[in-house]
Amino acid sequence: MVPSSQIILSPRKQRDRVSDLPDGVLGHVLSFLPTPEAGRAAVLCRRWRYIFGHVHTVSYEEQEGERSNDWDTFYHVAKERKSCSGKLLDAINVALLCRRRCAVGIDQVPLRSFWFAFDNIMPGWDARHQWRCQEFNSWLTYVLQYAGREAQDLQLDLRFLLGPICARDSPRFNYGWSGAHGPRSAIADKNSFETDSDSDEDHEMGSYRLPGRLFSCAALKTLCLGYCQLKLPTEVNLPCLETLRLTGILTDSGRSVQRLVQSCPRLQDLTLEAVRHLRTLSVLHRRLRCFALRCCHNAKSVQIDASELVSLEYRGAVPAESLLTLHGSPPQKYSCAVDICTPVTKNVAEHAAFRKFLGSFSGTQRLHLHHGRLHRKCLSSGGLPLFPCVTRLVLQGRVESLGFVGVLRRILEQTPNLEVLTLYMAEQTQRRDQASVSGDGRRGRDNAAVVVPCEASFAKPCLRLRVKVINMVHYEGNETQRTLARLLLSNAIVLEEMCVVFIPERFAVQAGLKKEIVGWARDCSKKIFM
Repeated sequence: MVPSSQIILSPRKQRDRVSDLPDGVLGHVLSFLPTPEAGRAAVLCRRWRYIFGHVHTVSYEEQEGERSNDWDTFYHVAKERKSCSGKLLDAINVALLCRRRCAVGIDQVPLRSFWFAFDNIMPGWDARHQWRCQEFNSWLTYVLQYAGREAQDLQLDLRFLLGPICARDSPRFNYGWSGAHGPRSAIADKNSFETDSDSDEDHEMGSYRLPGRLFSCAALKTLCLGYCQLKLPTEVNLPCLETLRLTGILTDSGRSVQRLVQSCPRLQDLTLEAVRHLRTLSVLHRRLRCFALRCCHNAKSVQIDASELVSLEYRGAVPAESLLTLHGSPPQKYSCAVDICTPVTKNVAEHAAFRKFLGSFSGTQRLHLHHGRLHRKCLSSGGLPLFPCVTRLVLQGRVESLGFVGVLRRILEQTPNLEVLTLYMAEQTQRRDQASVSGDGRRGRDNAAVVVPCEASFAKPCLRLRVKVINMVHYEGNETQRTLARLLLSNAIVLEEMCVVFIPERFAVQAGLKKEIVGWARDCSKKIFM
């Protein structure tokens, strides 16, 4: 047998077929990798040395909370006062310069995607850091200069801060920034997020102001902006923009947002998050397919054309009747998500307002309801709207009190055509000591006073004749969850698939829980995944 060291491969077998691909193809393949890894491909061989010039995507991001403990180190302790995100800033500069250098002598490959995400950076909050604004301007100048005008598919995602979009999710987070010593970390007053009492000068001093040239880019297709200033120039024209997302934008009372929306004739997907100066918005001249309004707590009136709507999402307090107006008849197959971020107490008027708001989406086919901050009487008492078109229902929130069993029974009565039921029994961002829908603020301590429905009373027509799939996520096997599983499985006659996802800390008792669930399931269920 010939030793492997003496085997001589033929020139045909030594050929590197991947390197024989055109530069544009190799650059397109590398564009699907993270930008640092795509840059390292230059060391493979000489053939790959200048391939980075054909990469059409540049993306860098930090992790949320990565810079939270660095302010004292970088600003107060270090001799050289510099940005906490210096490494990321330098990396983006190197990537853009390397891309430009590798393209010398050839036609510059159009840049299709440029996005970055900083944990927390405020380029203008200190006079010594004003040069950072010029650095951001140079990046955008390069991106807009080499954007492909013929392709018209430029995607920009510029986020200057990561974290919860609503202060009600995290008391350590604030919409704005302080103007003296970095980000605010103290617990903020609740009213400060619902009014304009805070000085806009403090916020504007710490935020980056977008260049006016950005809002006349003919190649821009997707624009996502987070925590920066929106000061529109006199002329705004984005003829190819289809997706727009604004998060924590500092602007006037919605006038800039209204002008920006009106300048996008092809707009299909609009997302507004934590735009606290937004008061009114009208999108009647554009037929949106996706619309999301999250934590814009000062909004008074939003009107949209829903004739081609596919997805609608609302997150905020229980709205007034005039907040969201849908013009035109939405298509039958559209999905809706509702998340009330303010705890709803025993106020009867508030319960009626919530049910009326929920009734405006009675024609939806897929409903995703977050019930973690709702009082159980919002859903269990009379007046809950009928959802005749709902075939897929998702209920998300902690399930601890037995009162939730009655809530689910009432919901099943109002969804006669339900086919897929999903229960997210614990939200990842929700503390275990937080009140849930069925606990009335007391969690599971009122179980003794709750009358659990019997198996016969839980046998609703949709459960016995239509429900084919049941999913239970974050199942931990407490009394309420076991009761729910037993009542659902024993009445689901036509059930075809059952999926249960256990929480990690309950792996030691999973064997017993699995055996118990299998015993409740009827023989007609073909698949059970756990």
